[in-house]
Amino acid sequence: MTPAQAKLDLERRLAAWGFDFSRPSLDLAWKAFREHLAVSLEGAKDHVLAEAGVYAFDFQPLSPAFTVDLCRQFGYVDEHDEFDGYEQLHLMLYYQPTPDLEQIRLSEFWEEGMSQEQLFEAVESSDAFRRVQARDGVAALLMQWEV
Repeated sequence: MTPAQAKLDLERRLAAWGFDFSRPSLDLAWKAFREHLAVSLEGAKDHVLAEAGVYAFDFQPLSPAFTVDLCRQFGYVDEHDEFDGYEQLHLMLYYQPTPDLEQIRLSEFWEEGMSQEQLFEAVESSDAFRRVQARDGVAALLMQWEV
């Protein structure tokens, strides 16, 4: 799979799991995202970021919101193997920012050569993941852009 095919691949996996962007389930999102990460990437260096916290960005459908952001990042290099930029595919799930979530943060990173299982374990055992796992999300977005 190339970075240009990544968004469609993740959309298909989310649909296969019955993911609903208007009532997102973290469990379904995570299952689809893990499957998506199992597909090897061509044409870019592969990175994953998993972040969560209370954020207030203009593009969010709920702001501020407790946001779980599952991101696959594509690192590009030029013909001289010099850094040439990133592109990111974000699956963002939004939850009401209740007081018990205000201080919760998640920040995990993975790149080629590291164990994906360690990433999966760190995310799944995090307070952020466990606290919103059983909650109803209020919205979700899937977006890809250059950084």
